[in-house]
Amino acid sequence: MAKLTAKKRGRLKRSTFALPAKKSAKRGSPAARNRYPINDVAHARSAMSYASRPGNTTTAQKRTIANKVRKKFPALGRRSSFVKRYGSK
Repeated sequence: MAKLTAKKRGRLKRSTFALPAKKSAKRGSPAARNRYPINDVAHARSAMSYASRPGNTTTAQKRTIANKVRKKFPALGRRSSFVKRYGSK
């Protein structure tokens, strides 16, 4: 996996994250953070792995992550059990 430093992560577009920060969220709240970068295949796999852990995300968030990964990396989406389970067509 490519090293993603805090500086590089800060330069990524909101669209590069599976769960981008909400513009209206107060600074410091969990909703104000960009979560699960999917800038490359390795990070997309990691996003699905972390999201599938109990307590990390809701079912709606898992569905959003699965759909964004499938849209950005179609080949990965076809092979992933996470996308098959949570992705909507």
